[in-house]
Amino acid sequence: MKKIIILMILFWVQNKTIILSQRCESYTPSENTTKSIHQLISRNGTIEIPIVFHIVYQTGQDTISNAKIYSQLEILNNIYGYYDPKNNSSIPEEFRTKGAIPGIHFCLAKTDPFGQITTGINRMKTDVDDIGCRGYDIMKKQTGGIDIWNTKKYLNVFIGSRKQCPFAMSSFPWDNDPLIDGIIIDPKYIGSAPKSYPFHLGYTLVHEIGHYLGLNHLSISKKKDDCTTDDGVTDTPTQSFNYYKCPEYPQYSCDQSSMFMNFMSLVDDGCMQLFTKGQVDRLNAMMVQYRSELISNSCNEVLANDFMVYPLANQSGQWYIHSQNFGEWTGTVQLYDISGKQITSISVIQSVGILFPKYTIPMPTGIYFINIKGGQFNVTKKIYHLQYEN
Repeated sequence: MKKIIILMILFWVQNKTIILSQRCESYTPSENTTKSIHQLISRNGTIEIPIVFHIVYQTGQDTISNAKIYSQLEILNNIYGYYDPKNNSSIPEEFRTKGAIPGIHFCLAKTDPFGQITTGINRMKTDVDDIGCRGYDIMKKQTGGIDIWNTKKYLNVFIGSRKQCPFAMSSFPWDNDPLIDGIIIDPKYIGSAPKSYPFHLGYTLVHEIGHYLGLNHLSISKKKDDCTTDDGVTDTPTQSFNYYKCPEYPQYSCDQSSMFMNFMSLVDDGCMQLFTKGQVDRLNAMMVQYRSELISNSCNEVLANDFMVYPLANQSGQWYIHSQNFGEWTGTVQLYDISGKQITSISVIQSVGILFPKYTIPMPTGIYFINIKGGQFNVTKKIYHLQYEN
C-alpha cells in the first residue's frame, strides 16, 4: 500500500495568499476585531450562508452526483450547526470542555446572479487536464472552468480534478479578491467517500471552510521548534509543528499537550473532532470584519407573496403550505375562524413545505384565515373550507 505523502506548499498568485496542501497551508493570522456578530445572525439564531457548487469535469470519473453534494451539505451543517464536542467522550477531557458549536447553517443557493432559479449545483465539461491544479483556471469560463459567482452573496466551491496537487485550496477572508475568492477541492473528497479513506468523512471541506472564514492551522510557523507564533486563538495550545495521520493521545509541543484532534489540524478525518470556543469567537470576528455582506444573506428569503396554500383533496381541515421558490422558512402558522377565534397553531423551523395542521380536524363549512408569520414576513391567506360528508 502506497504511503500518502503530505505536501505543504505556500504559493502566491496575483499577490493573494492561497492555502495549499493535502489539507492546506496557513499564513500569519489577521488581526482580530471586536465588532459584534449579533446584528448579522438570522432570526433562528444561526449565521446562514448560501453556497454554490461548481463541478468542472473532464471525464465521468471527475463528476459527482447531486446526492454527493447533499451528503456534503449535511456534513457541513452537522459539524457547523449541531455537533457539540462537549458531548463527545472520545475527546480528552482537557480539550472537550473547550469545545463549541460554530452555529452556521449552509444552504444551496436558490437563485443565480441573474435572479434565475437554480439548484445551487453547476456542471461544466472541460478539455483542460487536471483543471483544479491550474491556479484559478477553474474559476473562469475562458480558461475551461465556470465563472465565479458574486462572492458577496455566495460561498463558491469549485470541484475539479487535483491529481497533481494537494486535495484542496481556499482563500482567506482578508484576501477576498472577488475574482478568486472561494474553495477548490478534488471530487474524491466531497461528502461521504469510503474509497477515499482516511479522508473519507467529508471533513476536507469542513477544514477548508474554516480557513475561508478565518481560521488557521494550530501551527503556522515555518521554523522548526518555533513556539513564538500560533493560530491567533487563545484556547488552542501553541504548536511548533502540525500533526498528521492519527496520533495517539497525548502528544506534546511547546511544553504543552497538543490539540491534534482539532478540525484545523492536518490529521485524518477520523481524528478530527472539535472546534473550540476561541475558534468560534474568531470565526465570528472574521465574518463580521471581512464577510459581513455574505452572512447578511439568508437561507430563508421567503416573501409574503411566495407562499402557496393548497387544500388536501377530501380532507377535513388540512392544507399544504410551501414557498414558491422552495426557500427554507421559520415561523408560526395559525388558523382562525371568521370571528377571529384561533383554532390551532404550530411552529415551523427551517422547512420548505408543511402539512397544516399536522392532523385533520373537524371544521364546519365556511371562511377561515391562515396566518403565516416569521421574522421577515407576516401574511394572512383567506380560505374557504368545504366540509366533506362521509
